[in-house]
Amino acid sequence: MRCEDAPLLKGATVDSELLPVADGSDAWPVVSNGEELIRYDTSELRISVSWKAEVFENAEAARVRREGSDDLDLDRVVDIFMDALATSGISCPRPDEPLHDETFISTLNALYPMPALRD
Repeated sequence: MRCEDAPLLKGATVDSELLPVADGSDAWPVVSNGEELIRYDTSELRISVSWKAEVFENAEAARVRREGSDDLDLDRVVDIFMDALATSGISCPRPDEPLHDETFISTLNALYPMPALRD
């Protein structure tokens, strides 16, 4: 069967399953919430598997990731930028409202200029 001739699969979710038929035939029903949505012949199927994982150096690193205790908040981001400015020898007062402080924003823009866009 050509791809453009294949019936559309409607109603599938991330929890839908492609199950072999117990009678040993080449039929593969797609089942969602106990309901068969569509049935495919083996010759109509191509399955791709993608596996992703997070790997940690140790249990402590996994705990930190799971709890989000090293997530960046605005204060930490400002700390990082203030350290970068100081390291670059640029004097800039710590802003009370970093997202709206024009001096802070223009100082960062000068330190980290946007590259020119090409046609």
